[in-house]
Amino acid sequence: MRMQRTFKSVKYLWWSVMMILLQVSADLSNPANDILLSLAERQISSHYSSLRTTADLNPTPTTTPPNGKLEIEGVPAKAETQEESEKAVVKAPGRDKGKGKATSPTPETAISTPNPSISPSPRLLEFDSTHEFFLVTRFLELRLLHAAQKPTPPPSPAAIILPSLPVPAEEALSLRQTLLAHFASKDAERWCERGLGHEIWRREVELRHGSVEGGEWLAAWERLSRSLEKG
Repeated sequence: MRMQRTFKSVKYLWWSVMMILLQVSADLSNPANDILLSLAERQISSHYSSLRTTADLNPTPTTTPPNGKLEIEGVPAKAETQEESEKAVVKAPGRDKGKGKATSPTPETAISTPNPSISPSPRLLEFDSTHEFFLVTRFLELRLLHAAQKPTPPPSPAAIILPSLPVPAEEALSLRQTLLAHFASKDAERWCERGLGHEIWRREVELRHGSVEGGEWLAAWERLSRSLEKG
C-alpha cells in the first residue's frame, strides 16, 4: 500500500489485494478476515471510483430553467425580446412550389436544439486484464464464503463500485447476489468466453449459490446448450 501511494502504480494496488486474499483463503473462520476484507473492498472500490471520476463517467445533470435557457451562476439572465425570439427560429431552406420564395418555418422543418439537461448514459468501465477480473471475482467469492462461517448472516453491505455492477445500484444486493450479478454481467461474459477456467468457475458458482427463482440455473443451462451446439 505504501509503494502504491509512493509510486502511483496500479500494480502495487493489486499486489496488496492479492496478499489480502491469500491471507483470507488460508483460514476463512479467522475473525481478522473482517478487517482484511474491508480493507480490500475499500481499495477496489476506491480504485474504480477514481477511474470513473477521471474518465468523467458520472455526469451531473444540469437544470434547465422554465424559459429553456441554461443559467450560469453569477451571470444575470438576459431578458429575451420579441426580435431575439424571431431570430432564434432556424428556417429550413425550403421553397414554395413554383414561386421560388422561401417558405415559412413549420413544426416539421424547424430544427430543434438538443436539451443540455439530458446527459448521455455513462459508459461502463471494463476490467483491464484477466488477472484483474480474477482478483475481483475471488474477492467477492471469499467475502461470501467468510460470511457463511458466521452463525448469523450479515446485513447487506454498502454497494461496491465495480465495472460489472450498475452505478448507481438499483437496489441493495446481498453478498450472494453481488457475486451472481458480477458473473452475469457483459464484462464477465467477455472474460469467460476467453478463458475456460473462468467459464467453469462461473458454472460452479451459479450451481452452488444460484437458484431456479433467480434465473442463474436457467442461464447456465442455456450457455451450456449454446456451447454444445457450437461444438
